[in-house]
Amino acid sequence: MKDKKEILTYILEQKALEEYNLKKALRYIEEDIVLRNSGKELEKIIEVKGADIKELKTKFGEMNFSNWLKGKSISREKAIQLCFELNLDIFDAEIFLQKSCGHDGFHLRNYRDIIFYFCLFNELPYETAIKLIDEHTHIDSIHPNQTQNNGNQPLTFMFKQEVADYETEDELRAFLEENKSKFGSFNNTAYKHFKELFDKVKIKETAHHISEKKRHNDTDDLEKYDRDNVSFNDICDLMRMGIPSNQKKGDLTYLQQMLYEDLPNRPTLTDVYNQKADKNGRIKQITRKPLIIIWMMANEEKEFIPRVQIINGILEECGMPKLDSKNPFDWIVLNALESDGIARMEEIIQGIFETVDDTDISGVATLYLLEQGVKVKRFVISKDVFVIGRNRAEVDCCFDSIDDKSISRKHAQIDKRDDGYYITHLSATDGVYTYINDDVRIDSGESRLLESGDVVRVGERVLGFEVV
Repeated sequence: MKDKKEILTYILEQKALEEYNLKKALRYIEEDIVLRNSGKELEKIIEVKGADIKELKTKFGEMNFSNWLKGKSISREKAIQLCFELNLDIFDAEIFLQKSCGHDGFHLRNYRDIIFYFCLFNELPYETAIKLIDEHTHIDSIHPNQTQNNGNQPLTFMFKQEVADYETEDELRAFLEENKSKFGSFNNTAYKHFKELFDKVKIKETAHHISEKKRHNDTDDLEKYDRDNVSFNDICDLMRMGIPSNQKKGDLTYLQQMLYEDLPNRPTLTDVYNQKADKNGRIKQITRKPLIIIWMMANEEKEFIPRVQIINGILEECGMPKLDSKNPFDWIVLNALESDGIARMEEIIQGIFETVDDTDISGVATLYLLEQGVKVKRFVISKDVFVIGRNRAEVDCCFDSIDDKSISRKHAQIDKRDDGYYITHLSATDGVYTYINDDVRIDSGESRLLESGDVVRVGERVLGFEVV
């Protein structure tokens, strides 16, 4: 019989597969979903283990520990130390690290993680782990070009099996010395997947844009278009899911903070991609969230179960937590895998950050994204020329699914003129049009006056136009 945790996880997974309406999905994830909270998970472990909270507060600092119990994030180093202090076995420790705290599991190409893994497996104290780490700092290679295993099984898994067989510190010391040339703190597997996926997305996006350019019969400077218009930065910006990079955490809801945290930005992705070392010689790691996002952008598999199996396989191979329906980001990923992929994922995340509110917009022209007649997102037309399309760098209202060919890079624009607002169809692509109220088609270069209450259709998107 399933326990309550398993039943709740199953319900959340089913909800992720059922919430197809954007408005309904947003309401569910913002109001109804039971989020995994590291503080509550920590409380449960303390209760089960009968741990002394006063002693833990003394060891970690009262303010720190109180914040952790309230759900504030726990650093990976402190989370590992907590595993020791709470007497968790290696299996519960990995669950606490990955699911409760959202960190990577033990990466057994990193000598520190090998030592932590060995000590937890053999129920040795944290102090023993630190002493062994201090003994072996000389093998802390940070260069990413680590020796790879020639067999079929990754070295990480082989090391994990081998370390689990050791019972004495001397056995571990011999293993570390014998394999020191194969260790490194850089996660090669995650980097390899990320770079391959990133390059695939760039090639895919470039090919689509060049094809679109050719359909427009605009072949001038095609080589320049290829080189300049689909840049590294363009892909980085797409990975932001439309969320500004300068948000203040204090202005965000708890849900928004969980989604915003560790979201990739250009400088970080540039350093990761180019393996740029900091002043201490450390190379930034590729983390879980950007790896998932770039996989979603590159993925062409259409069936739900294979999608989930592939992405979970990559995450597990990188020592990262598999998709967890109690994690809001993962719930969105699962929902997106069942429907429109990266386009659906971006819709939900943008909706959480830009939900329709009651802010006074009197006298301002506004577009509302409609789903089944319900307003789910608002775009205020605050400029004299307001552009709709797929290229985030050039438009004000962006729908940028890589695979959506029904919307052009610069599809249509709304102009504020003396006698009102006019919409002009910009795309010259055959079969791509803009419609007003479903019965008036606007051809390339043609303009029409918009009336408050009109419904505009751009590709598959339906937008309500209002002037309050």
